[in-house]
Amino acid sequence: MARGFTLTELIVVVGIMALLLSVGVGYTQKGGKQIVLFREHSQLTQQILRARSFATQKLRPGEQLICAYGISVIDNNSYSLFKDLPQGGCPGNGVMDGGEELERFTLDKAVSIFEYNHSDFVFYPRDGFVYFGTQRAEPNQDPAYITLQLDGSGQRLAVNVNYIGQVYTE
Repeated sequence: MARGFTLTELIVVVGIMALLLSVGVGYTQKGGKQIVLFREHSQLTQQILRARSFATQKLRPGEQLICAYGISVIDNNSYSLFKDLPQGGCPGNGVMDGGEELERFTLDKAVSIFEYNHSDFVFYPRDGFVYFGTQRAEPNQDPAYITLQLDGSGQRLAVNVNYIGQVYTE
């Protein structure tokens, strides 16, 4: 009596393994793209918090006078952390001008900036408020937001900043 598996049994087992492997690979690729979106969202949130942190640090005498720090959306694939320099005194003009960029961030090619309601938002330490561009944010005003999108999937994540500088995500 011969012991072993028949050819039919082996083909069935190999077929089941191939099916499971193809499903697993699909989930892995989808998960990898989501990780890219989460990473870019986390980096954007971190840079907004970094701008707020820079603005709340006490300025030391003898250093360059910086009125504020902020985030500026450059295009659908990049944004900048910038310092707002005085234009005849503080506050500055609330937008990123030449020579004010501290660092530029380019998003992964699978992620883009889907929408935003203010291209510049700035943290001013002197009065403790946030400015959306050149206008001081008011309590009844909607928060500034930047929404990132995973291209091809429609999945989106947003970072919001309200009038007192609170940063929260959706």
